[in-house]
This record gives sequence, structure tokens and C-alpha cells, in this order.
Amino acid sequence: MAASFLSFPVAAFFSLALLFVGFCHGTLEQIVYEGGITGVDSSTGKTGSPSLADKAAVSAAQGMLFVINSISDSFPVDNLSDGRMITWRQTFQGILQIVMLGGGVFACSGMIIFTKRELATAKSF
Repeated sequence: MAASFLSFPVAAFFSLALLFVGFCHGTLEQIVYEGGITGVDSSTGKTGSPSLADKAAVSAAQGMLFVINSISDSFPVDNLSDGRMITWRQTFQGILQIVMLGGGVFACSGMIIFTKRELATAKSF
């Protein structure tokens, strides 16, 4: 999806940034818990008077946590390794969350961008 509207180096960097965000689950939870990213009070562990940047960071972190948690919650390998049965409902729920939410959003946006921009056009400098 990123390569359909970005140059190759920028698309590679963007893809690595998305991967990095997926690994920052604990940091995102800490931003939401503390209520911001600046000026955390050491006695309460929360931001005293959140600024506009703090509010924007908390909103962005909550959105990213929603997507990350919905994808990671539907991973039934723990049940399988413990010997528990995985129902058809859990299977379809996992497919819906992982394929449709995790990959479908990026695939649809990539298809929309790809139809608006032709990649093989000759550019004049």
C-alpha cells in the first residue's frame, strides 16, 4: 500500500515505522495511563495539566492500541498450546479481525490510491 503513493525508500521507512508501532504496545499503554507525554508528576504518575500535544498523543495512542489489541486478542495459539478446543466462532472472529481489520484496511486504501495514480508513468525532470 505504501509503495503505491510513496517512493521506494519512503515506503520502506513507512513500513518499518508501522512495524515499530506494533512493537511499542507498552509505551502506548503508558501514554494513555499517564495522560500525556510531557510533564509527568513523579508523585502521582500522571500529567498534571495536559497540553494540546498531550491530548493529541493520548488520542493517537488510544486509536493505535484499539487496532493492536483487536488483532492480538484474536490469536488462538495459546488455547491450542494448552490443549483447549478452538470453536468455529473463535476461528471466524480471528479471520474477521486479523484479515479484515488488520490487512483489509491497508489493502483497500492501497487499491484506492493505486487506481488514482499510475505507477509506470514517465516523469519529466
